[in-house]
Amino acid sequence: MRKQNLQVVISAGLISLGLASSADAALVSRLGGLTYYDDVANLTWLADANYAQTSGYDAGCKNANKSASL
Repeated sequence: MRKQNLQVVISAGLISLGLASSADAALVSRLGGLTYYDDVANLTWLADANYAQTSGYDAGCKNANKSASL
């Protein structure tokens, strides 16, 4: 029983290592560090994951800053 458990654990570890792949994408900083561009996937990512909360706009796209005037 113990030998069988060890074989299962070793097999699972080897399979996990075999399925792992390395990422070769270069993340290029853009817009002064506000975004990053992935050259392999052709994607641009926001550097701030909480941008919706830190942008100053609420869920209705209105300026949440009460002192701002138009």
